[in-house]
Amino acid sequence: MICFQIPEFVKSKDGHVFHREEVLLISLYILSYLNNTNDAAFIELFGHVYIRVSKIVKTFLDYIVDNWSYILLHNGTFWKPYLQVNN
Repeated sequence: MICFQIPEFVKSKDGHVFHREEVLLISLYILSYLNNTNDAAFIELFGHVYIRVSKIVKTFLDYIVDNWSYILLHNGTFWKPYLQVNN
C-alpha cells in the first residue's frame, strides 16, 4: 500500500469509506476475475454485495488514475523501447 501511497481510509465520491487493504485486495481480485458477478460469491468472499464491491473498485481506479496516470501518459522516454515504431 505504501508504494501506491493509498491513505489508510479511502472515501468514494458518494461518501462511502473503505480501508486501504480492503480497496486494494478487492480491486485486484475483481480485475483478475472479471466474470465472477454472483452476489452470493461477493458476500462470501468480501462481505459485500456486488454494488458495494463495484464502488470499491471504481474508487480504487479513480485513485490510481488521479494520482499515477502521469507515469503512463507523460513518460515517453520510459515507454519508447517497449513500443514498436514503424519508420
